[in-house]
Amino acid sequence: MRKTLKFKRIIFVLILILIILPVSISCSKQQEKTLPKTNDKIPNSLKAMVEDVDNIFNEIEKIKEEKENMIKYKKIEEKKEEEEKYRQQKDEKQDESKDKMGQLEKKTEEVKKETDMEEKIEKAWEGVNKIIVNVHKKWNDYELDVVKDGIREEDIRKFEEALDNLTISAKDKNEIKSLFNVNSVTLHISNFLNVYKGNPDGEIVKLKYNIRQIHLYGEINEWDKAIDMSKYLEPIFERLSQKIKLDKKDEKLREKLIISIRDLKSVIDKKILNY
Repeated sequence: MRKTLKFKRIIFVLILILIILPVSISCSKQQEKTLPKTNDKIPNSLKAMVEDVDNIFNEIEKIKEEKENMIKYKKIEEKKEEEEKYRQQKDEKQDESKDKMGQLEKKTEEVKKETDMEEKIEKAWEGVNKIIVNVHKKWNDYELDVVKDGIREEDIRKFEEALDNLTISAKDKNEIKSLFNVNSVTLHISNFLNVYKGNPDGEIVKLKYNIRQIHLYGEINEWDKAIDMSKYLEPIFERLSQKIKLDKKDEKLREKLIISIRDLKSVIDKKILNY
């Protein structure tokens, strides 16, 4: 249990650093007096897609957590109900009519809470599907740029396939499939971003994809796949390091990132030994 918590904590730290890092890079660029002119500016439609896909992943994670909480709540209430029935069977002096009324009120409260939780999950899925529709619209806008910007046809095909898979799994309200599918969309977006030379965004998003994929494999106890995926972290980090320029005050972010990557690999190694 403690190792699982450590695994999740490291994942959280890594994702947090990758959220902060682009801001630090942007601030460093603004402080530079001269910048080389480049036509490799990332289109706003692509940047908006990156943001939407991140939001989709985060929202589905919340749905998954909410569903797990609902299942736990149901189990706890079922256990309480069984204990209550056992207690009543032992206590023959209870006022049966009064006891039945109390049970009815309690059952009504339980049903209401479960209904509220189900409605919350349902609304969350509606929100996710709306964002997915927005990604389709932004993709239509970005498609005007892909050919002239030099995006490969294979990358376009794989992205569209991943987006279609996500659309289907989200409509089916399948949390784990949707998380894997949205992460696949993240991977293909990173390939688009890498076309725009001089920008670190592609490596940042690819690093985020790998970390999330490791997290997802951990969720389904596929630790062999998690360790295979972890082998790519340091090479991606090295490529990222060559593309970014941070102020001295932000160098700690880079150090924290590499330490967290090594900590993550260590935790996964221990997981495999224990399985």
